Parts: sequence; C-alpha cells; structure tokens
Amino acid sequence: MRLLKDFVYVKRFFARHSDAEILAIPLLKDKRLETIMDLWSVASTQAYFCGALLDFLSGCFRVLAISFTQGLSPFCSTAMTGYSLFSDAVNDVKGAHRCSHLSREIVDMTKAREKACLQLFVVTHHLYAWQDPPNQIIDLYERAHKVGMESGDFENGLMSQVAGYHHAFLTGHSLADLEMNYLSVMKQLRLYNIKCVFPEESLVPIQYLRGTTEKDFDLTVLREYGPAGTLENVSERFRLIYGYIGRLQLAVYFNDDDLALRSLQGLDHASDSDASYGSASVRLCFSSLAYATLYRNRRKLSCLNKSKRCLRQLKRICRRKGTVCWHRCMLMEAQIEAVEGRILTSIPVAFDRAIEAASRNGHHHDAALGSQLAAEYCSSVIQHIDKDSIHCTDMDTLLRRYLQQARDLYKSWGAFALVSYLEDRYRSFLIDARVLDP
Repeated sequence: MRLLKDFVYVKRFFARHSDAEILAIPLLKDKRLETIMDLWSVASTQAYFCGALLDFLSGCFRVLAISFTQGLSPFCSTAMTGYSLFSDAVNDVKGAHRCSHLSREIVDMTKAREKACLQLFVVTHHLYAWQDPPNQIIDLYERAHKVGMESGDFENGLMSQVAGYHHAFLTGHSLADLEMNYLSVMKQLRLYNIKCVFPEESLVPIQYLRGTTEKDFDLTVLREYGPAGTLENVSERFRLIYGYIGRLQLAVYFNDDDLALRSLQGLDHASDSDASYGSASVRLCFSSLAYATLYRNRRKLSCLNKSKRCLRQLKRICRRKGTVCWHRCMLMEAQIEAVEGRILTSIPVAFDRAIEAASRNGHHHDAALGSQLAAEYCSSVIQHIDKDSIHCTDMDTLLRRYLQQARDLYKSWGAFALVSYLEDRYRSFLIDARVLDP
C-alpha cells in the first residue's frame, strides 16, 4: 500500500509540475531526514542489482515523495534516475528522458559529484545509446568513468569504462585495440578488488574473432558453457546473459548450428530482462539471424516464427527509443526473406540495402556480416539451380563480390580467424586468399 500510495503521489506531482517548478524546490536541510533518505537510496540501488524490482521501485518512490515535500537532496537524483528506468520500462520514453534531465540538474544543484557517475552511466546505457551516434555514447561512458574515478566511485567508474568498450565492440571498433583495452581494465578491476564478469565475457568473442585464444580455435569448447552457480545470484545471471550473447554472435559468424541452439536455449533459461542497448539490440538481432539460419538448415517452422518475433521486438524498440541500429532490422529482414525463398532477384537487393545502411552508419562490421549472409544465400541458391542457367552465372558473380567484400571488411576490423574461416569454406571462390597474422 505504501508503494502504491507513493507511486500515485509521484506520478501526479510530475503531471502537475513543470521541470522548472521541480528544480525550484528548496534543498533539504534536515540532516536526520537526509540520513533516512540515504538508507532508502542505498537499499533501492542494491535491490536493483539483486533483481528485487518491487523493493527497488519502493525505494525510488519513497525518496521522491519525501523530496517533493521536504526538499531536494543528492539522493533525489539517484531516485530520479530510477524513475527514469521505470518510465522507460512502461514505454514512456519521453518521461524517461525528462527524468534523466532532472536527475542531472539535481546532481549539479546539490554538487553531488559522487552521484554523477552512476546517473550518467544508467541513462547512457538504457536511453541515449539507442539514439545517439556511437562515438558520442563512448565519450559519455568515458566521462562517467572519469567522474567515477575522481569522486572515489571506483566500481561504477570502471563499470562505465567496460560499458564503453562493449559499445565500441558492438559498433565495429578495432578488435585489436579492444582486446588490449579489456585486458588493461581487467588488471584495474583486480587492483581495486572489484568483481565484474562483463569484461571477461565480452573478451571471449573478440579473441575468437581475432584468433588469439590461448588454446587452438575450437567452437566445441564454447558449447560447454553453462551455469556455475544459482541464477538467484545476480552476478551469475548477468554472467550467463552476456556469455551466451557473445557465444551466439560467434555461432552466427561461424555458422555453427549446435552452438547457436545451445546459446539460444541458455538465453531463454537465463530469462534476460536487460533492455539496455548493449544487451537487447545484439541479442534480438543475432537471435533472429540464428533462428533464420536454423530454419533454412532444419526446416522447423517454429524457428522461422521466433526469428520474425525477434525482428518485431527490435523494430518496436527502435521506433520507440531510437533508430541507431535500424540497419540491423534491415539485415534481419533480408535474412528472413532469404531463408523463406522469396523472389530470387529481390533478396540480393534487400541485402545490399542493409549493407549500405550499415556502412552509412559507420557499422562496417555489420556490413561485413550482411555480405557474409548474402554470400551464404547465393551459395545455397547455386546448389539448387541449373549450373548452365543465367541465374547460376549471376549468383556466382554476386557470391564472389559478397565474399570479397566480407573478407576485406573483416580484415579491417581485425577478425582474422573469421577471415580464415571464410577462405577455407569458400576457397574456390576467393582467389589468392591470404590472411595477415593477428
């Protein structure tokens, strides 16, 4: 009842007051009440990371209700950030951005520099990354990292740095630089005695794509991945989520059905509720691509339906939050059309549009993936049509063009193991293929 009462009060307060009126509320002077709000703020933050969403919301609503009646404080900025996440979860993107703006203003008003890192990390991770250019997002993560380290918030500061590297990976930055950066931040985490599973899991796909794993390249090792503890532990749940997402990417890149199935089943079991750009955009995209490929190889209609469902979900999020990754929706559509066996001449056009959109957005690694998937489509067509027909000649020409394009883009990305895979699989179509040492 307290949760519901506070929620109704806060919601009405936002509806009846402008941003200027909220920011005009006097600062809190009562030290006793400030201590109470500090406890509520800490409790709600811990509840969020433990997955206790009702307790998290209860803390946020309570702090906001007190702030609106008694005065603003640094803890109000944290609660405002939490309310921004809540608004985003209920599809109120405008309200989420409003709260993120208010939160930032309250941080500045109260000179609560120690709260700035977490506030900037959360809104960048869940809101801005969907709509702003990649380099701008990476700069925001770097700013959050700098503020966190300078204010003594080392855990969130280093988390922001890791998130920036992860965003750089998803947007096609150099794999060699990213591997070096991840290894460096892992040393810092050990130095500060901070346990964080994200850099370790994010490093796996990078090293496999580059071919710099300690053991010989073997996807069977990745299939053995699974829970090491109870899923009630939030760290274990996030370890599995990001671990399975990374392995799903590798399954699509290296066309491994068994690894794809294992990763998709793992993600379902881990019940991923992370709606951030770094998780949802790549999970939905690669899930759709993997399910579409499984449908082509195994002809199970359920796989095709799941592929289309992932496409609808990502489109819905993009329309609501931002279209930075819309080219991935185009890529998913092209792959679905390819496995469904649509009109022969329209499918290369669909892939070309997706590839062009990815290149235009600066996501050259996604353009490479589009070229690889288009090549796989052309190869499957060649196997099922008359070798002397004009269609076969056209598909042969397209196949060579797509393969050359994919190889060149993967080389520039630094994915040398993936280049080797393409050259081995399509040796007769790639002439004078040579791979640089990573």
